[in-house]
Amino acid sequence: TLGSATVICSDKTGTLTQNKMTVEQLYYNGQFKDARNINAEEDDDSTLRILLDIGILCNDTQVKEGEDGKPKTIGDPTETALVDLGLKAGIDKRNHDRIYQRIDEVPFDSERKLMTTVHRIGEKIISYTKGAPDELLNRCTKILINEEIKELTSEIIDQIQNANGKMASNALRVLGMAYKELEWLPEGEEKQEFLENDLIFVGLMGMIDPPRPEAREAVKICKRAGIKPVMITGDHKVTAIAIAK
Repeated sequence: TLGSATVICSDKTGTLTQNKMTVEQLYYNGQFKDARNINAEEDDDSTLRILLDIGILCNDTQVKEGEDGKPKTIGDPTETALVDLGLKAGIDKRNHDRIYQRIDEVPFDSERKLMTTVHRIGEKIISYTKGAPDELLNRCTKILINEEIKELTSEIIDQIQNANGKMASNALRVLGMAYKELEWLPEGEEKQEFLENDLIFVGLMGMIDPPRPEAREAVKICKRAGIKPVMITGDHKVTAIAIAK
């Protein structure tokens, strides 16, 4: 049966890739930024700080002390990538969780493609939402640009969508980030609708799961044997096209 196979279907994450997501690029204030060169302690841009806060707080990753004494992130690879970015930028999720207490949440599901958490920050109550950029943009009415809240015009939406497309075409998995200040917190069925509408868009984070070193050679062997390799993935844009090429 194996000898007569003409097609091999493979999942992507952890099979063709290393299952080690890393944030590579940010988009905020209408500009792209290299995620590897940011430092929240040195950068006074509050837009960047809020973008990082959303990624860290709207997140179920746990941070433990590793055997080497350094923080170790445990959880979904996409979420741990956001927390790892925060650690590189000088922000420890453990401290944030203590200061910005989570008081409610709307868990992620595949239909909404969004996750929302609610936090008490001093006297304020703020909700943070992350998820698929297209879905998130549909729920935003304003945008934070250069520390100012402005109307989310069709022109700005086009710019964000173009940025999202550019990041995705570079094999990045992209998440959008938004927030909302609350005067009250609803209960029951109306909670989700209330929390995930009329949001303030902040920016995008693009991450990549590097291919496993042996994946390229495995694809070559399949093709040489006359077998067509097919990758099955839930990503909006596939990240392993380059492997097959």
